[in-house]
Amino acid sequence: QATFDGDQFTGTFGGNDGKLSGVLKGRTVTGTWSTPVNQGPFEFTISRTGGFIHGRYGIQGQDGPDSMPWSWTASPKIW
Repeated sequence: QATFDGDQFTGTFGGNDGKLSGVLKGRTVTGTWSTPVNQGPFEFTISRTGGFIHGRYGIQGQDGPDSMPWSWTASPKIW
């Protein structure tokens, strides 16, 4: 579930154990995700048509050349 209040974004995932919090700028939301055992940054962009979202994320403490090395794409049926 996701909610926007102005440019502020909040949401849940994984049976509501996961939390999302971020800021919308244009079609992109940037923020942090958290679960009871991990957290990290995320960024996702809504397609121009609204037909899908593409995102990337990282896990805090797992340093590397890219702070958000994992990505995913979802259709509206998922979100």
